[in-house]
Amino acid sequence: CISDWGHDFRPDYRRLRTMLADLPTGVPVLATTATANARVTADVAEQLDTGAGTDALVLRGPLDRESLSLSVLQLPHAAHRLAWLGDHLGELPGSGIIYTLTVAAAEEITAYLRQNGHAVASYTGRTENADRQQAEDDLLANRVKALVATSALGMGFDKPDLG
Repeated sequence: CISDWGHDFRPDYRRLRTMLADLPTGVPVLATTATANARVTADVAEQLDTGAGTDALVLRGPLDRESLSLSVLQLPHAAHRLAWLGDHLGELPGSGIIYTLTVAAAEEITAYLRQNGHAVASYTGRTENADRQQAEDDLLANRVKALVATSALGMGFDKPDLG
């Protein structure tokens, strides 16, 4: 998202305002989001403001998505979290994405889960393009239970049974 993560997470987002300012007058620009709250929406509009004197038109729909859920399980240590995942991943409905902060963590978690009999794939910035595509295809076709991913996967994946 250009808002909270835009400056560091995706440095190219910083260039959007300059690029938009170079567009001819009257060219419409569309920015979309599925889940941004009012604060983030206002910040995105500000980030994209080119100073041309036109305010952003914000159209909002409901943010509730039946297909999305969030569960929090607090465990004291990383080893406990990993053990819980190894013990319970197979019981969880559908398929999923396990996000990690680092490539090393993604690779370690993938190895651990595979050693415990789970069909998972790693997806990081170091993953070759062909392997990324294979991992995505495997998730969509339910050949893997989960992708263990860094932000290289992005923050969205269109799969109805994604848990």
